[in-house]
Formats: sequence, C-alpha cells, structure tokens
Amino acid sequence: MSLRKDSLSALISSIDRNGQGLSDEKIAGAAFVLMAAGVTSFGNLELIEVGTETTTIALTYMVYLLTKHPQYIEGLRGELAAYETIDDVSFSELEKLPLLNGVIRESLRLYPPGSGPLGRVCPPEGTILGSYLVKGGV
Repeated sequence: MSLRKDSLSALISSIDRNGQGLSDEKIAGAAFVLMAAGVTSFGNLELIEVGTETTTIALTYMVYLLTKHPQYIEGLRGELAAYETIDDVSFSELEKLPLLNGVIRESLRLYPPGSGPLGRVCPPEGTILGSYLVKGGV
C-alpha cells in the first residue's frame, strides 16, 4: 500500500523546528490558506491554480491601499514583529491584532473581491440607509 502525497497529508505529517507535530489549529489554518489560494497536489508537485481570483484581488487591493496610505505599514510591521516564524502564528493570535484586522476589513469593504468592479465609497453628499445617515466619503 502506498501513502498518498497531498497537501493535507504533508501538513499532518509535518514537524516544527522543535520536532513536534503541528497543532490541530495550525493544520486547519494552513489547510484553509492552501484551499483559499487554490493549492493542488499532483504527485510531488504543488501547483497554485489560476482560478482563484478573489484571493488575488483582495490581496492586490490591500497592497494598493497600503501604498496609498504608507503610514500604516510601520504599524503593521510592529504588530507582526512579535512573530519570528510561521510556527509562532495562529489564527487566534492574528485575531487579536487590531491594525492588521482593520486593514483587512477596510480593504474588503472598499474593494470586495466578489461584488464587481466598483469600490464602495459613499458619494460626497452622503446617503441614507434605512434610518441611518452615512456621511460622504465613508
């Protein structure tokens, strides 16, 4: 019987720099990232599929916004400086980083990858949504 060599099997059998297996949380997180990125195994070859535009679009706009607002880059570096390697990072830790999550959410709000070609910025005169007044430029 031969063992199947795919991304999930590789993650499950991986060991960190201390010789320990990956935690279930790290395996699930890495599997999610691989799935979102469209990574597929073919024998010993890992390929990133072309049909995953939403991830590419989201990351492209996030980088674009950071280039337009570079004052946030140092803050992000500061938040992420506590993590020396990927082994030190977990989803629960990343959820606690307010600037990182703010950048991600604002990028997705302004440029949602699945809603079409237009950004989501309120017109200068503002608008009313239900009983709420949304100021212009938000």
